Amino acid sequence: GGWNQMMSKIYFVIQADSIIAKMQIYVFELCQIVNSLMQIESMHLEDLEHDSCGKIS
Repeated sequence: GGWNQMMSKIYFVIQADSIIAKMQIYVFELCQIVNSLMQIESMHLEDLEHDSCGKIS
């Protein structure tokens, strides 16, 4: 019985490791998406500021 318990523990650790690795990849991709979205938004904000400045002057 001890051997089976050890194998199931090892299997569990391997599963947990792969899940953690997948989550890290997912979080990394999510951060990149957020960064690119923020860059796009800041570009739009700059355009809006330029437009309003042009109208004032």
